[in-house]
Amino acid sequence: QWLTRRGGYVHPALRVVENAPCGARGVIATEDISFDEVSSRALIVVPAATEITVEKALHTLEPLVPSRVLANAPLHTLDAGALVALLLAHERNKGSESDLFPYISSLPSQLSCPWALPPRQVEALLAGLAADPSLWADHLQEARRYLGVVSQGMGSDYSEHLRVSPDDIMWAIGIVSSRGYGGELRPGLVPYIDMVNHNVRASSFIWTEENDDAQAVFAVWSAWDDKPRPLKAGEELYVDYKMGGLSPLDVFLSHGFVPDELWE
Repeated sequence: QWLTRRGGYVHPALRVVENAPCGARGVIATEDISFDEVSSRALIVVPAATEITVEKALHTLEPLVPSRVLANAPLHTLDAGALVALLLAHERNKGSESDLFPYISSLPSQLSCPWALPPRQVEALLAGLAADPSLWADHLQEARRYLGVVSQGMGSDYSEHLRVSPDDIMWAIGIVSSRGYGGELRPGLVPYIDMVNHNVRASSFIWTEENDDAQAVFAVWSAWDDKPRPLKAGEELYVDYKMGGLSPLDVFLSHGFVPDELWE
């Protein structure tokens, strides 16, 4: 409803479930979706206006921070991902007062990033990978240390004015890391689409202005090997995260898994 009121669309047969066929939270069909349907329209359409971006972060947060603080800690010098995370943390702590509340309330409180997980859970993840656990464990420890320093520093600069704590910021960094798209230079969060899981055989979501309202949208079509893919009840909708340029370690640090194609 939150998306449709903003000009978006979610096929009525789609639902977010905690245990999708991939083994994690995902989007499944609760009834059959025919070949004709998946061939003729996107199953998810999200207005670009709902995307959480660096530009929105600056526009929203800068007026809330006193000029004397910005003089010493200007927001525009932050890493782009950290800036998006700061906006997410700020909006989360506004609760139902936030325009993003329906989206934010759907996000998990427990991060999937391995640097945020308990040691035993990390050990189990590492044991299932085709990598030297001791080498990757060192990288995880360094990521945990570095992001802790970043969160503490941002909290020290902005907590009083944006109502965020270092823990809030750390959570938001994990959400942007695991769910964001666009890379390091222009990361963003696209509501609902970020709940669709990865499969390299699926198609990536697309950006288009060709809809009835002539507004920019993100869209997910159901496809498999570049062909329309009808869904039977219980089957999962996927997108391709386009991870080809990333190393297995980079993907693991962000997402907590490594798809098979990155080992090949």
